[in-house]
Amino acid sequence: GLSVIQYLISIVLIVCLIVMTRQNNLLTNKDLGFTKEQLVNVKVPWEIKDRLPVLKEKMLENPLIKACAISHGIPGEVALWNMWNEPREKYGYEGSLPSFTVDPDFFKVYNAEFLSGRGFEESDWKKSVIINESAFRLTGWESIEGKVLKGIPTPQQAFGRASKSEIDKNSLNVVGVIKDINVEKLNQPVSPTVFECSDNFGINYLSCRLLSGDYSGTIDYIKKVWTEICPETLFEYHFYDEWLDTLYKSEIHSTFVIRVFALISIILSCLGTFGIIHFISRQKTKEMGIRKVHGAKITDILRILNWSILRWIMIAYIIAVPLSYFIMKKYVQGFAYKTTLSWWIFALAGAIALGIALLTVSWQSWRAATRNPVEALRYE
Repeated sequence: GLSVIQYLISIVLIVCLIVMTRQNNLLTNKDLGFTKEQLVNVKVPWEIKDRLPVLKEKMLENPLIKACAISHGIPGEVALWNMWNEPREKYGYEGSLPSFTVDPDFFKVYNAEFLSGRGFEESDWKKSVIINESAFRLTGWESIEGKVLKGIPTPQQAFGRASKSEIDKNSLNVVGVIKDINVEKLNQPVSPTVFECSDNFGINYLSCRLLSGDYSGTIDYIKKVWTEICPETLFEYHFYDEWLDTLYKSEIHSTFVIRVFALISIILSCLGTFGIIHFISRQKTKEMGIRKVHGAKITDILRILNWSILRWIMIAYIIAVPLSYFIMKKYVQGFAYKTTLSWWIFALAGAIALGIALLTVSWQSWRAATRNPVEALRYE
């Protein structure tokens, strides 16, 4: 009974470890719809917004900095959720949509792919928006030509009531549609998203697209420019891909914990199996001697001894497969993008448990099977 429980726990933990590792790899390696490598984000306080044009201009003097953009929020950190009159009034969509205020260079920095229309230009400042393809499907439009998105509230209107005429004044032209990009963690599906060319809701990030080369030297240059223009503010930055990985540190930590417990469980199972096979081989010493005298081969003795252990592992495996499937089915339901629970995962977990058990019992079984039958018959 203890052997069954030990191997049941081991097989379940092995399945959990394989599935969680595959899920983590999916989260960290999935195509987000934009280029996350060679991207640096610098935290920007609102107080220095008037100095940002000069800051960007100075940074672009470095040949290893391809482009810079300012924004309120970045993919993975949605800072604003807005109610938009167009989808709410016409199509019954009651939810708030992720919204970003960005400057004209934002899509150049993130390398987003345009499906129709164009990117922002300087003339679009506080006049235009770009939507993603999910938002485009939500509106039900056939094209964006001549279309406006109605009801973008100003900060003052966001906390009060605005008349229809006031809201209509804030209607902005839709100038482009980009391919869906993930602006939230991957446990959420892609949301309809709107990007406004303005700073109506503030600025909190300066994003820089770097070219391949001396990254540490480029960061030193960015810091030097920042210190010259904004000496009173703290320079805080992160590489986007490294920062993105930290969003999933709870999942990574959970996988590490499962890995430790799986290892402990396997070690305990091995110790228990070794103890049982040692006990069985001593208990069957005379039986093995009699069988060998009557012509039993070494393989016959090994089969008898190993079967006494393997049958309990098979029972544990039969119980563990549906149990681990149920647990992992619940686990992956928490993600919009989930790994598949393929049959080979459960087969591999069973094979690992079986292999560990065979390695554990083989030495003891071999000693019992190759023992001189005369010594075995004189045992005790």
